[in-house]
Amino acid sequence: MTYTTEELINLLQGEREAGMNGERLKLSVKTEELSITSEAILGTKGIQQIGAYHDFRTEIWKYQAQNLVSGIVWEEIKINSLIFQFPTIHDQLISLPSDLELMQSYKSRVVEFWRNITQGLQLWRSGSNRKGNERPELIISLNEVEKLITQCNWATLSANTFNQQLLRWTLDPEPYYQEIVVQLGWGWPELTGSWQHWPKHGCEWLKAVNPDAIEPEE
Repeated sequence: MTYTTEELINLLQGEREAGMNGERLKLSVKTEELSITSEAILGTKGIQQIGAYHDFRTEIWKYQAQNLVSGIVWEEIKINSLIFQFPTIHDQLISLPSDLELMQSYKSRVVEFWRNITQGLQLWRSGSNRKGNERPELIISLNEVEKLITQCNWATLSANTFNQQLLRWTLDPEPYYQEIVVQLGWGWPELTGSWQHWPKHGCEWLKAVNPDAIEPEE
């Protein structure tokens, strides 16, 4: 019997929890093997726990490739009364060629939904993941947006709710504004988060924000 995508996700979650509880350690792990941790931050045991999880996840990736287990999960985004579902890769799994084909087939639908719900909003382009070339967030024109859309192979969506008072470090449950984000990517989705794989694999993040909701700095 071959494990399903959902079962692999559950296995990874269980292994992560076991690591957090100190039940999994990689005694031979080296600090330089990890991209975002150091002994000064996590301590030796913390690094060993993460190393053990990374080893387990690598085995899951091998299993996926050997048994053709998809890394696709279906996400749903709801903006007001509009609901849209689209495929993306689970952040702890790898993608298969068939997964990439599915995401590519949904690109136009994802982009069209994003266009429809962001009309009249201010568009921002996030910094890239290129080494030594981090950009500040900049306002981007519609022509520039269309050029980036043409260059990408697949797209995903997300929406973040902000809070005016929360940004001031107070607790106010009333929503402030929504930042509606489209990720425009190319190459393998799981490799877009690191500059090491640029330019073969990468992405651009475009954020749409209501300009009236952004309070000017005092």
